[in-house]
Amino acid sequence: MKIKSIIAFVGLFGLALFSTAFMRKAPDAKKPVVIEQNKEFIEFLSHFELINFPYEIGLKDMKNYEAFKKGGRKTAKENKVAAHIPSAITESEFIPGNEYMIASRMGPPVLEPLARFYPNPQMVAVVYSSTQPFRSGLNTDYYLVVYDFKGRVLSTHKKGAQKTLRESNKIALSSSEITMTCSIDANGNIWENTYKNLWEKDVREVGIRDNVLLDFQLQKTEVFKIGADGSIVESKGYPTASRASLD
Repeated sequence: MKIKSIIAFVGLFGLALFSTAFMRKAPDAKKPVVIEQNKEFIEFLSHFELINFPYEIGLKDMKNYEAFKKGGRKTAKENKVAAHIPSAITESEFIPGNEYMIASRMGPPVLEPLARFYPNPQMVAVVYSSTQPFRSGLNTDYYLVVYDFKGRVLSTHKKGAQKTLRESNKIALSSSEITMTCSIDANGNIWENTYKNLWEKDVREVGIRDNVLLDFQLQKTEVFKIGADGSIVESKGYPTASRASLD
């Protein structure tokens, strides 16, 4: 009788372990975050590195600018070739709007998984980059998406009184004319800096091929916060001026 009881207990314990297959500690959370019974979403999350705060995408991280700075090699062609290499999340069903991007005549963008963190014990957020393979190599966008633990997107974007159902929130970008960087802290605050790119020659007239990128001029700083429901809301009253030099 005791042997049967022991076998039954071991069986139940094994089943409990199987049903809680993915467990991570959320920052400042007393209990571990548990994602249950969605193997596809667990696999998707496994490609994103669990990060520490603050998490930053700064000017130093915009590697595609290096070729256009003084003394840099013009490697735009190499960037295009690299952009054709697909990543593990390029065709993932968990990337919002991916079904439309895959069907595009230009072909799908190349997506790179960058970061994963837990805004609170009920949700998980990821950051990924998106690059179009047929552009100059300068154009890369960085997105933040918030999910519940079944893989359902929670993200919306609210600026002022206007709420937008924008599931992928752009938090940084590189391009020929402007650059946006960001910093995310442990409380879910997101500082975004927008810069004007300063070129040796007018980039609108001569383009980037025979041009030199000289510097970045700060235009504005905005602050957003990840809400308790996963929405991205514009914040007011933060000392944005003190964060104007993120980079």
